[in-house]
Amino acid sequence: MEATTHMNYGRVLKNRWPSILVITLLFLLISLVVTLVQPFQYESQVKILVIQKSAGSIDAYSASKSAERIGNNLAQVIYSSSFYSKVINSGFDINASFFPLDESKRRELWSRIVDADVPTGTTILEISTFHPDRDQATVLAQAISYVLLREADEYIGIDDVQLKVVDAPLTSEYPVKPNFLLNVAFGLFLGLLISIIYILITYTEDDEAHEMFRPHDKRQERWERKQRARQIRDEKRLASKLAIEVKKKLRMETKQMRLNEKKRPAQVIEVAKPRIEVKYRDKDIHDDIPEPDVYAAFDSIQSDNNESNKIEQKEQPQVTDEKVESSKPSASKSFKNLPKFEAEGQVKTVLDK
Repeated sequence: MEATTHMNYGRVLKNRWPSILVITLLFLLISLVVTLVQPFQYESQVKILVIQKSAGSIDAYSASKSAERIGNNLAQVIYSSSFYSKVINSGFDINASFFPLDESKRRELWSRIVDADVPTGTTILEISTFHPDRDQATVLAQAISYVLLREADEYIGIDDVQLKVVDAPLTSEYPVKPNFLLNVAFGLFLGLLISIIYILITYTEDDEAHEMFRPHDKRQERWERKQRARQIRDEKRLASKLAIEVKKKLRMETKQMRLNEKKRPAQVIEVAKPRIEVKYRDKDIHDDIPEPDVYAAFDSIQSDNNESNKIEQKEQPQVTDEKVESSKPSASKSFKNLPKFEAEGQVKTVLDK
């Protein structure tokens, strides 16, 4: 793939940040796995001062440089197999089974658990030992310093050099290997570096054209989504307020209608007059006619009866006053004395209420 000649690196890395994040996290995970797989080891450190006995013809600076060189030589001697054998046979309680029988593997392990160095410009030999067992790390540091002090003449070859322990072995309270923070930081840095290199190498002209002519920027799209969400929330809030106002208005109108109904005067309902049905012999006539006066009809009929009674009394002999008085018709209006109209030509009236 052909890379572009003019490239906006900042924009490319910004648009490809998901790929960078994935690669970096992958390397971080690998560093964590490697760290947890390794055995945890304690550290014990001892410091030995190398002193050069200068003669009258040697200045202090030359004597210091000579002592520094002697210290570096002793640091290299510590990694040798002969020095390892003298340490194991020094009489300290060292677990010899921890070291393999194979010579190459034993040398490799010995070089990993022992670290000797002389800082630049000093004549102090710093020796550090590492072991999964804290007590064994301390014993190894004591044995190494003991052999150096006893066998110094054999490894240096001159008599005017003196070794002196300035710091006794000091063992850490917690494991120092592997270094968790250092490994994590190294994994993050390596993942970030490799991801950036990968993005820049694989970026092509097609990708650049796609980035330049895309319709909207991602930030613009996020802003538009937020604006739409805010608009929807405002519309819902307004709709809920309107619904509450409509409900209140309906309740007020219902309450006012009930109050008006209580204050309204009672209405008089007119009942239609009863309908009277008049029947004739030949035909039935249904018509709305006024209610007849029954008492007037009764008076007329009673007067006719009185006249007929008078005629009969003339023909019959006179009787006492009491009988005459009893024979007088009653002037009270009662429906019990109503005559029955059953003769031909007379009308029968039925009142239906």
